[in-house]
Amino acid sequence: MRVWSKRFILFHWLLVSTIVLGYLSIELGFEELHFLIGYALVAPLVLRLYLFIFGNTYERLSAFAVIKDFTKYLKNKESYIGHNPLASLVMACMLMTISILFLSGLLLESFLEFQGLFVSLALEVSKETTAFIKNVHAYSFNLLLLFIALHLAGLGLSYKEDKTKHIQSIFTGRKNA
Repeated sequence: MRVWSKRFILFHWLLVSTIVLGYLSIELGFEELHFLIGYALVAPLVLRLYLFIFGNTYERLSAFAVIKDFTKYLKNKESYIGHNPLASLVMACMLMTISILFLSGLLLESFLEFQGLFVSLALEVSKETTAFIKNVHAYSFNLLLLFIALHLAGLGLSYKEDKTKHIQSIFTGRKNA
C-alpha cells in the first residue's frame, strides 16, 4: 500500500542531503558553501509544511500522534502504517531542531559575515550574543544527530518487530500493511 507520496520521499532525501552536505562543507572548511547549503535547507522545510497540510493521510500533521496515542502505544505496541507515536515524537523533535539550526545559521551568517537576512542587526549584537548563538547552532546539530540515531534505531527495532519494510518505504513509498 502507498504510504509516502513522491513529494514526501523528495522531502526526506532533500533533508538528508542538505544535512549531510552542510556537515561536510563546514568540516572541510567550505564556509561559503555551508551558508548556501543552509539556505537550501529551507526547501525541504517548506515542502514538509506543505505536506503537513496537503499531503496524504499519513503525511499530514493530523497523522502525528498525540499524547494519549503515545501512552497507549507504549502499553500495547500497536502497529501503525505511517509514523507510530514514538516516531511522531522523534520526527517533531527533529523538525524543531532543524528549524533552530536553520534560524541560528541565518543569524550567524549575518553576525559573523555581515551579510544575509539579519545583517541590519549585526552591528548591534554583542560578541557574547554571537558566541551564544554559535553554541546554539553547534548544540542543535549535536541534538539533531541524537534524533537521527533514535530515528535509525526505531527503524531497526520496528523492522525486527513487525517486518513492515520501513526502510524500503522511503524509497518506494509503499509498505506492506
